[in-house]
Amino acid sequence: MEIDEARSLSRALQRLLNDAHSLIDESRPVPELVARVTGHLGRETKDLVCVSQNFRSWEHASLQRGVDAYLAARGEATWFGVSGQVEVFSEDPLPE
Repeated sequence: MEIDEARSLSRALQRLLNDAHSLIDESRPVPELVARVTGHLGRETKDLVCVSQNFRSWEHASLQRGVDAYLAARGEATWFGVSGQVEVFSEDPLPE
């Protein structure tokens, strides 16, 4: 096989794999969480910025009360999302 034939074959195989990848991606259903977030915000997930905040464990109850009050003040609202990783730790180091 000549080098030009090999290059041509390589490009054809690459196009075939790219086309197959696109077809597979297009046939997958959109995950429910992605559909809800993009539907609510009106933007694709690739256009969003991820923001996170850490709270000490004893602040979680106050945070939940704040979220509940915020949603109650706006009438009918649905809270959805994903739960975070559970971390078990102590604020104070263990004695040596």
